[in-house]
Amino acid sequence: MEQSKKILELGCGIYPRPGAINVDKLDLPGVDVVWDLDKFPYPFKDEEFDEIYGQDIIEHLDDVFMVMEELYRILKLGGTIYFHTTYVKNEQSFTDPSHKHFFTLDSFDYFDNSTDLGKAYSFYTKARFKILNKYLDNNNYTNFLLKKV
Repeated sequence: MEQSKKILELGCGIYPRPGAINVDKLDLPGVDVVWDLDKFPYPFKDEEFDEIYGQDIIEHLDDVFMVMEELYRILKLGGTIYFHTTYVKNEQSFTDPSHKHFFTLDSFDYFDNSTDLGKAYSFYTKARFKILNKYLDNNNYTNFLLKKV
């Protein structure tokens, strides 16, 4: 019997992901866990999740390296993370005053030791991922698919 995947949605807001554990710092309808994602550690066990989704959340958080290390901790080996966020050249990156970080297609290379940035700056973090896909969509948003290695 195949076990179903355990999925975490970060910062779901008013759009909780069906079948996932939905986290947000506000107690909105569909939120399963009320938690400020800038507070560590997250209230989850080591290697608990198969998939993690972060749609329009990573740019709002204080410390991207700490977040990635915490996601590395709670993600199973071989598990995946999908991020969707505004591209640095997208005006929406700067429209929202709650955005703290801006991303290019190479921003997550720091976590992948097979990239030039990952090789040069691996001392920033112990979190290691393989970039499976990164692309700029038609709406000028960056999309990343990372695998825990």
